[in-house]
Amino acid sequence: VGVYLHYDYSIADGWCLSTEVMRYWIGLPGYLEPYRSRKSNATLAEWRLSNSLRNPYVTPFYLLRRGCHPYDWLYVRAGLLRAIPLGAGFTLTPQWYAENGSENHFQRRYGPRRNGGKYHSGMMASNFFLELSWKATENLSFYATVHQFNVVSEDARRSIKTHSSRCMRSDLTVGMIGCRIRF
Repeated sequence: VGVYLHYDYSIADGWCLSTEVMRYWIGLPGYLEPYRSRKSNATLAEWRLSNSLRNPYVTPFYLLRRGCHPYDWLYVRAGLLRAIPLGAGFTLTPQWYAENGSENHFQRRYGPRRNGGKYHSGMMASNFFLELSWKATENLSFYATVHQFNVVSEDARRSIKTHSSRCMRSDLTVGMIGCRIRF
């Protein structure tokens, strides 16, 4: 559940600064907390702030997430994207972003550091998306996406290699297809 404020500020023809602030809650009844053996009815809470500078060339963007309950952590996603119209309703959008985090965020995401000590805050992962979309109507579009995810932090990569969970991956390629419906 989230409550948010969104505002687009037109700077010039074709240039817009888009800002969104959100208070976000995630209810997890019966959630098995990572790296613990007990179930919890915890609610996670965080603040989110995002900005993008939409323009005819390359759009820089960032997302800042601050965990505030029950864990204190910081996550920053920063990147670039470019929507390339191909005609007949088709658009090709390459996107790259870096995921950065505080020591606490590394700990929550990758588990305890396997060789002891503490994680170093900084860049965790690099992500590349390539999306082909087709706008069927004003409110309906279809898409196919390839996403390449790579953990770049050596501390996190070492932790992942020694973790027994099948979900822990240092490098992952994911393909997706779907539709978007606007109401």
